This record gives sequence, structure tokens and C-alpha cells, in this order.
Amino acid sequence: MANPDPMAKAIAYAKNGIWYDTLTTLAQMRRKAPDDPSLKAEWTQLLQSQKLESIADKPLVQSF
Repeated sequence: MANPDPMAKAIAYAKNGIWYDTLTTLAQMRRKAPDDPSLKAEWTQLLQSQKLESIADKPLVQSF
């Protein structure tokens, strides 16, 4: 798969323990579709897996 969709990339990163890229990919997806319940669930699950559930519902900020 030369150009996997963003969710496939996030899953591949997570399975390989590449958390920074997993987090970045999911954050980019959430910025594009902030009301998507499946993305919110994936985001929450990822943060909970790293014991970061206290920030799972905080708004994303754009870095400059």
C-alpha cells in the first residue's frame, strides 16, 4: 500500500509502538473532522492506553 489512508497509518504506527506519529496522525484527522465520533473514540482510547485520559477531552491547539 503506497499511500494508506490516515487511519491505516495511525493503526500501523500504534501497532509498532510509534506513539508520536500515531498521536500526530490522529490529531490531524480530528482537526479536519472534530465532530467525528469514531475519531474521538480512537483518540480517547489511545490516550487512555497511555494513562492520559485526563487530557482526552481537552481541545486540540494548532502549533505554529
